[in-house]
Amino acid sequence: MRHWHYSIWVILVLLLWNISLLSRPKKFIFIAIGSAPENRNRRDACRRSWLSWRCPTVAYRFFTELNTANREQSVSLNVERQTLRDIEFQPFPQGRQVMQGARFLYQAAWALGHYEFDFYLKTDDDVLLCIQKLQHLLSEKRNKFFWGKYWCKQDRSYPDESFLLFSTDLLRFLVKNREFLLFDEEVSMAWNFGFLSRFLNISIFDDRTCIDSQQGYLTYFMHQPGFNFTRQISSDLSFCDKYLFSHHVESTIDMRIFKESSIIPPSHRIMIQHPRDTCGTNYSIIPCRKSRIFDLLLDS
Repeated sequence: MRHWHYSIWVILVLLLWNISLLSRPKKFIFIAIGSAPENRNRRDACRRSWLSWRCPTVAYRFFTELNTANREQSVSLNVERQTLRDIEFQPFPQGRQVMQGARFLYQAAWALGHYEFDFYLKTDDDVLLCIQKLQHLLSEKRNKFFWGKYWCKQDRSYPDESFLLFSTDLLRFLVKNREFLLFDEEVSMAWNFGFLSRFLNISIFDDRTCIDSQQGYLTYFMHQPGFNFTRQISSDLSFCDKYLFSHHVESTIDMRIFKESSIIPPSHRIMIQHPRDTCGTNYSIIPCRKSRIFDLLLDS
């Protein structure tokens, strides 16, 4: 009950969603991008690079907080929001580690209230994403479907929080049934879903080859200072030929890789692999390792 006021925000967004169902634009993918108020350079890098590939079937929003204590930043952020119309403010205190689960629920509820879509992707502003490849690999609507890259840690496997893709029916189920799912609003959605996915009858794609996140970088050259970009990119072909997504990409590198990347969709389709196959049967998740709330509920 400590965070009941955040729950009210989610309920209000859901009420608005029910009212606006008839007027929602239809999209194939909605992308929710978490961004700190001061990260204008990262947002601009996304807009100039991978978001410029955006097709009519894709919608996106940057979600951030309005810092009223910093007047200069507040004015700048409001101007950016009014000018570019791709930023939404969320009612949470600043800080990436604060109320991560609640932030996810708010953003998902906002998206469901304003758009009709087949897939929902949650990501960050320091990424490089091949949108056209993502659309092609998805190719058609799927139900009860999740796509990510799992951390294979013994006793607590869960997907990386930088790339969380849900089919709309699964997303709606999670948002509407949050009170019945032992959902912890204080920890990340990635960790929450690592726990919940053990009990849900869904298809999970644990992508070990196309998603490059922090559990062992595939594109190591993006994350090491002083690399020879020209030599590396010429020997590595186009980024989007080999990969789909990379996290922790500097804004200057983001633009250079984007310019070298092909926008021609690949010919292959995704091969579904469940984390019980990629991580092995010895990996699971023990709630008490991460969440006080789950621990108390399971002990009661």
